[in-house]
Amino acid sequence: MGFIMPHPLSGLVQLWGEFIKEDFEKMDYLSLEHKDQLEAEAQALGFETGKGRTRIAILSKNWVVKLPTNLEGFMANQNEASPYGIPVARSRLLGDVLVMERVDPAKSSIMDLPSWCYFVDCCQVGYTRQGELVAYDL
Repeated sequence: MGFIMPHPLSGLVQLWGEFIKEDFEKMDYLSLEHKDQLEAEAQALGFETGKGRTRIAILSKNWVVKLPTNLEGFMANQNEASPYGIPVARSRLLGDVLVMERVDPAKSSIMDLPSWCYFVDCCQVGYTRQGELVAYDL
């Protein structure tokens, strides 16, 4: 199916799970120290990373692994796994972790994009390898 998580990423996901368990006993978000450690570990393995308000994204050549860092991040993964009328990049929810097809962000002016793009957070849309315009962050 194409959703087999590469081995180095499975170790990062396991580490994330340990951090979530530890941090959520005290608070409802992942500590800054643990976020930074996950990002550093991913980069040391050669992955690009992105750190947003609710999730850490680990980018491989074809996939993006989205690790929630707070309750809103868990909900965002659920929402992106079950889109509601907006085309979203192919994805699969593995427990609480979302694995999503990597897309090339659209470089067009917002005025040149279809109207559904206006409903996507910060118009975060891009093109799949097949040329389909999809959202990659709701």
